[in-house]
Amino acid sequence: MSNRKRNEPFKESKGPSPNCSSIEEQFENLAQAFRTMPVGLISFDRDLRFLCANEQVPAFLGVPIEDLIGKTVREAIPGMAAFFERTYRPVFEDGNLALQVEVHGSDLGHSDPEACWLVSRLPVHGADGTVIGANTVVQDISELAQKRKAMEARLDFEQMVAEISGTMAGLRADAIDGALSQALGQLGLFVGAGRALISEVTEQSQFRITHSWSATGIEAMLVGSVWAAMAPGILKTLLNGKTFCVSRPEEIAALPDEDFAVDKRSLREAGTTAHLSIPIKIGGQVIGVLSFGVLSGPHLWPSPIVDRLKVLAEVFGNAFTRRDSERKLRSTLIEVEALKNRLLAETCYLEKEAAETGDYEELVGSSKAIRHVLHEVEQVAPTDASILILGETGTGKELIARTLHRMSSRSDRPMVRVNCATLPATLIESELFGHERGAFTGAVKRKVGRFEVADGGTIFLDEIGDLPLDLQSKLLRVLQEGEFERLGSTATITVDVRVIAATNRNLIEAIDEGSFRADLYYRLHVVPIEMPPLRDRRDDIPLLVWHFVRRHQLRMHKTIRRIPNDITKAMLHYDWPGNVRELANVVERAVILTRGDTLMVDESFTRGLLPAPLEPKPQDLRGVEREHIIEVLERCGWKVKGRDNAAERLGLNPSTLRARMKKLGIERP
Repeated sequence: MSNRKRNEPFKESKGPSPNCSSIEEQFENLAQAFRTMPVGLISFDRDLRFLCANEQVPAFLGVPIEDLIGKTVREAIPGMAAFFERTYRPVFEDGNLALQVEVHGSDLGHSDPEACWLVSRLPVHGADGTVIGANTVVQDISELAQKRKAMEARLDFEQMVAEISGTMAGLRADAIDGALSQALGQLGLFVGAGRALISEVTEQSQFRITHSWSATGIEAMLVGSVWAAMAPGILKTLLNGKTFCVSRPEEIAALPDEDFAVDKRSLREAGTTAHLSIPIKIGGQVIGVLSFGVLSGPHLWPSPIVDRLKVLAEVFGNAFTRRDSERKLRSTLIEVEALKNRLLAETCYLEKEAAETGDYEELVGSSKAIRHVLHEVEQVAPTDASILILGETGTGKELIARTLHRMSSRSDRPMVRVNCATLPATLIESELFGHERGAFTGAVKRKVGRFEVADGGTIFLDEIGDLPLDLQSKLLRVLQEGEFERLGSTATITVDVRVIAATNRNLIEAIDEGSFRADLYYRLHVVPIEMPPLRDRRDDIPLLVWHFVRRHQLRMHKTIRRIPNDITKAMLHYDWPGNVRELANVVERAVILTRGDTLMVDESFTRGLLPAPLEPKPQDLRGVEREHIIEVLERCGWKVKGRDNAAERLGLNPSTLRARMKKLGIERP
């Protein structure tokens, strides 16, 4: 056996090996055996000195034979020395027979890194049985290696195609886009492209990029961009259901200018040297395209690979169709659910409104003041202009709003009423704009807001002057843009709603006080309608009294044919601070108390309806109103709200009555 220790570096000798004759004899035998085969033959001694080499060796080592013979590998090919020492150590130390190794050009730093050789190392033994050198047979298997590599790549590609196809088949619609992006990257890397795209055909028969991939260091094309203008010839080819394929810059340059002049310039500017575009078809119709661009020189597109890419294009097309179908179905279900919720909210609202409003729809009166109001209503009702109705409490502002809606083009949709004064400040935003589940404590399910219910119709914002300041900006946005968001949601909802607002407050004073936005006021004040108080339309009082008598007697199953003159006279002379609402309450109570066919008013009402002389009085109107309110409060035990309260008897909201009491200096004794 050899005296060299394991892993000891090979030492360089200054002269030929003493046993070289036997090595050379075996070399000659090998040369004779392989004389008809294009193989390289090399003989080494134990110091890895070149003893013999045939004419095939320079192609393997890249060095002429005369520069090898008599030199060690470290002397002749120092860049490959470590490889040879590592490769031949098992031969010299263990005496293993016919060791074979596959050597690639990249292992040797060869000019062709893809070249491949099969190296067989044959130990040569001396007389004492020790290894004295080695002969080497080098066979160029580059073509075989390339075929094997192509076969392995083909198998890998087939597996990739199968995996992508299987993945796409079972995906949910919301996962398809992510899977397409991932598959596009895998395909781009496999075919050696610099860029890869999936595009869809738009309604204008153009291609819009939906998925984009690029290799490291290369700028990707922007998703959403349309590239038809950059490649009209390619577009035409693809829309005709044909594949577009060029493998080298010369093929791009040879494309006919009459069809591809713009395309050639675009490909050149993008640095494309080879290109493949495959139409994505469903049922014979082109719905998209799968594209690859190579930026690094010529690139062949083997037919088997193109055929498999066409299969994947069909898989992608089916995924597109399923995704779009599921999206449309989901969108339809969402629309149906939204419509169901809206109809439910609308039904609940209308049922509530019907119970609350009863038969108050008719606007009664023939006085000059009320005729002027009705003339204004007839003029503005057909428009979509915002309306601001001004007037004291109980003058019939809501009736005017309903008349405006009934005479408008929106009359087939509901008019939704919101009283801004009766809703708590913490709930009014949810009431107007709705909320999502979990938006706040107690929001156990989604609520559709009043603006959504009123979409296509009219919303009536009563007591707009009491709307909190922080909500006025949101209302202004709805008025200007028709947009808002539910509480707890970032999704913008668009509605088409006509806004009619009403108030008994002086909004100019509210603006000066900083409690009302000037921009909202002017946005609402497009067409103002001012309702006259009942004291300014006394001619209508008899008509109103009979109107309320007829309505209440039907409900109470009574028949009243006569109203005493003294009652009518008293009602004509009374100033009605609660206006029509107060009159309605008085008549309802009178009908309840009437036993025969003549309307009767009890003594308490008679005291409350003391006639106000038409002649000048020593006491002004303010004083009369103050005394009347005090008298009603005393009869009701100073109850402003609750059962049998003064506000109800006066036809006022409790908040309005408190404001009047404060203004008139009325305090409970």
